[in-house]
Amino acid sequence: MRLSALLLASLLSLGAALAIPQGATRPVTEIDWKNRAFQDPEHGAVRFQDGLYTFPVEPEEEIHQTLTLRGVHFGDLEGDAAQEAVVLTQHWGGGTGLFDAVEIFRATPKGVEAFARIPGGDRGDGGIIDVVVEGRVVKVTRMGSMNIDGACCPSLEIDERWVWRDGAMRLVEDELIVRVRSDAPKGQTFKGALKAARAALKAGDSGEGVEQLRAALSLEPKSPVAWSELGFALMKNDDLLAPLVLRYALQLEVKPKRKAAGWYNLGRAYASAKDHAAAARAFEASLALRPENRATMTALEAARAALKAPAPQP
Repeated sequence: MRLSALLLASLLSLGAALAIPQGATRPVTEIDWKNRAFQDPEHGAVRFQDGLYTFPVEPEEEIHQTLTLRGVHFGDLEGDAAQEAVVLTQHWGGGTGLFDAVEIFRATPKGVEAFARIPGGDRGDGGIIDVVVEGRVVKVTRMGSMNIDGACCPSLEIDERWVWRDGAMRLVEDELIVRVRSDAPKGQTFKGALKAARAALKAGDSGEGVEQLRAALSLEPKSPVAWSELGFALMKNDDLLAPLVLRYALQLEVKPKRKAAGWYNLGRAYASAKDHAAAARAFEASLALRPENRATMTALEAARAALKAPAPQP
């Protein structure tokens, strides 16, 4: 999912305030969410009518932006024997973008407040397919687009588990499930697709290489080798999905040598994305499996130095 999509998805947060009188203590399960008034930080008062709000427009404008309530789910996310509401909305700005947002609300002595959120996205760029609450876990299924995809046609589907921990909703990074959304051509085999992918990548054709790896994974969805090679190809292509794919490959891998190499590649992907703290953790995990690897030691030193460097001035 691209960072720009996540930023756009957060523009229409419902979390500024709820128009609920002081002292209201009704449980969130008793609120008529389809016909509720909110205070939006950008547009002011927002009131759903049967789950839909149409923003007012100036006379010379023709496009009516809308905010749609896609669903409300309940669960005791905080473990305090009280239900919270997980509210999924979608903002249409009049063009092709459809920006999902997930806000989480709880009842307080002063009313209902938004206290947490889960990142959303725009269609294939992190757009949310479904939300399910099971106990204290929020399960999110979203779409992921690689650089070679359009937002209309994402390559991946990602199942995530989110839990309330340390004052925020946290992604359980080691419990992802990633699926490709394409099928292999009729008659193609896993080994054939993997061989074709390696040949294409060696020849410098990253687009064909990624396409062949997607075909391979549609045939063997749990292959750590294919996921690792896909993540490496995405990393070489500066694709923001590379860390997610490499982490999923690590989740599937059981061989120590390959796991060490996987942690090293994940560290490189994080470093490329300027997430030096995550890069350092990945390099440390790699060194725990192969302590004398000089390339990993050098990469870890660079990540730690980047963490100590002063932030660039705007």
